[in-house]
Amino acid sequence: MASYYNDLLADGNTSAADMAAATDYGNRGQTSSAPVAGSLEDYAAMLAASVEQGKKDVKALTDTSAVTAAKTEVATEKTSNAALAKSLGATISPTGMITPPTSGYTTQSINAAAGISTPPPVVAPTTPTSDSNALNALNALFAGYGFPPDFGNYIRVMFAAGYQDAATIANIAQNPKTFTSNDPAVQAAFNGLSQEWQARFSGNQLRMANGLDPLPASQYIANEQSYKQVMQMAGLPASTLSNDVLGKLMAQDVSPAEVQTRVNAALQAVQSEDPFVIQQLQTQHGMTLGSIALHLLDPTIAAPVIQQQVAAAQIGAEAARVGSNINQDYAMKLAGQGVTQGQAQQGFQSIATQQAALQAVANQSPAFLPAGAIGGALQTATFGTPGAQDYATAQAELARVKAAAANPFGGSSGVSKGSLMGSEEGIS
Repeated sequence: MASYYNDLLADGNTSAADMAAATDYGNRGQTSSAPVAGSLEDYAAMLAASVEQGKKDVKALTDTSAVTAAKTEVATEKTSNAALAKSLGATISPTGMITPPTSGYTTQSINAAAGISTPPPVVAPTTPTSDSNALNALNALFAGYGFPPDFGNYIRVMFAAGYQDAATIANIAQNPKTFTSNDPAVQAAFNGLSQEWQARFSGNQLRMANGLDPLPASQYIANEQSYKQVMQMAGLPASTLSNDVLGKLMAQDVSPAEVQTRVNAALQAVQSEDPFVIQQLQTQHGMTLGSIALHLLDPTIAAPVIQQQVAAAQIGAEAARVGSNINQDYAMKLAGQGVTQGQAQQGFQSIATQQAALQAVANQSPAFLPAGAIGGALQTATFGTPGAQDYATAQAELARVKAAAANPFGGSSGVSKGSLMGSEEGIS
């Protein structure tokens, strides 16, 4: 065996694999204490098997794919470990050394790294009181801009429905046909919002009807504030500062500067007005110069009661001019039935030319009208408006006095047929 083994090793044609296998076999043979039995063929077969196994072992050692796979696995594991450590708050040095966080690893970070969901922290629910306070603040904000006290409720619902842009809300509120919702609560809130919005900015509705573009809410409110400042400085009454009145100015595209010009002109007109009328307005109706200026500024803006007060003051002024006294209620009645200042002037002048003579006749007999009643009877008969007497009674009493006065007046009462006081039939 030794001779064969040596000859095999000395064979120059033997491959490195054969030599390695033979060496391995020889080593095993040398370490074995048992004698090897068998023929030369048996030895040759055993050697061939050993050589084949040696080839396989050498091939395994020269195959680097397994080594590469192992290296990749190690690198992946290293990267994974570094990522895990970093997610737990550790720091990784350039050489790959992991340093734990100073506060240690938290339960929440470990659970997160392990894929275990951590329940969110318990947050105290919003209390009804805080909700109420927020809503009250929202309502107060819009109330400051002239909206109803509950307007914020509509905005809150629209915000919850996803409409959280102020420009979008303003646009759909101004043009409600552009909005619809399948949610009844949202649709109801929008309907209320739109109605209140259009009422608040009524001038914009009139502007669109006049072919003008609606003003943005910010510019609309800025114009209102300018109008109010001008009117307040002029002493105009509070009724002129309503949203409706200011909206009409907005609808006519009247600028604040033009309002200032018109107010100044109105005040100048008041200062040159008939002093009798001014006196009546101030004493009988308690109207300030601002109220008078409002009427002269624009009769379509002035409240009907102010127009009637001015007309009543003009009627009272004509009565006072000829020495007659009429109270506020009677002047308002005459104004209410449409008596103009010109008609009042003609009527009171006619009364003044007759009253003294007819009163003198009436004073001569207690059967006639009591002293001082002739003037009232003449006013009722002249204007057809009841005073202390109704129209028919006043006409009858005056007819008796005129008949009694016929002789002293040379057969005539001094009042021609068809005059303002008229005949027995009176003035209709």
